[in-house]
Amino acid sequence: MQRSRRAHSHPAPPPGWRLLETRGPAGFVTLELWRRPDGLVLALTSRWRRKHSPRLNPRRPAPRGALADSVFAPRRITWWVGLLFAIGSACFLVPSVPAFPDAVGAAVANRTYFAGSIFFTSAAYLQFFEAINAGVETAPWVAEAAGDAPPPIVCFAIRVRSLGYWATLTQLVGTVAFNVSTFAAMRAWSSPVGYDDVVWRPDAIGSACFLVAGYLAWAEVCHSYWHLTGRGLSWCIAVVNFAGSVAFGLGAVAAWRSPASGEAIGASADDLGTLVGAVCFFVGGLLLWPETVAEPVVRPVPATTQGARAA
Repeated sequence: MQRSRRAHSHPAPPPGWRLLETRGPAGFVTLELWRRPDGLVLALTSRWRRKHSPRLNPRRPAPRGALADSVFAPRRITWWVGLLFAIGSACFLVPSVPAFPDAVGAAVANRTYFAGSIFFTSAAYLQFFEAINAGVETAPWVAEAAGDAPPPIVCFAIRVRSLGYWATLTQLVGTVAFNVSTFAAMRAWSSPVGYDDVVWRPDAIGSACFLVAGYLAWAEVCHSYWHLTGRGLSWCIAVVNFAGSVAFGLGAVAAWRSPASGEAIGASADDLGTLVGAVCFFVGGLLLWPETVAEPVVRPVPATTQGARAA
């Protein structure tokens, strides 16, 4: 384990670069405004630093076009994150359609859910891996001046000053809870109390983690805890994923089994919540592909601030 801030701090800027302003939810910096030597002001977001890391998400030396470079880019961590989330979502989507378990049986449906949870956890870890290893090499002047060498790649680290770290860590915990829940659901449960303890409770914990992670990811792209309006592809991804988390949460509530009847209080609502959530996560996963190509987070903005301030 490595505790470090270096992976999320810029090397010293060369002459002519000036930090005008920083913004973000209380306790975090998610947006930096830099004035370049030519006078142009650029906005650099924390999410962009992860998704455009030269080490983790390198661009092709000879671009083939935005569509081609986004659809097949196996050298990029984010491309794999999107693919794994999409596959995992499909594994949740298909068995939540009532015709599927009716056709193949509940056992096959539960195994499909468990397989989907494994894909979710793989994607969530890669997203966490991205959050703890990307940063310093995406300074806006990196092409003009050689900064410090990036820190070594690590498998786990603590980045308490990064909102993306907390969002991805919380989601990773949630996917592990889904692993526990879907694995336990593969056995037959005669007692609703045992089912609620071993299957429903981890499912509820996982859904709660997804809600928190989705909210933090939304706050990161909006640079605020409360003003969550925005635009752009990153914002759309955050909104779609949060909607999926809400749907999963509602489905988890409906899946609770009453000790008196032994039946879920809302089996149809459980299936519908899982179906809607899976569709949202499927779309959100695939939208990660063009984000690393078509979403230029370093962009000109009006220079209205003369001095730097911390959000």
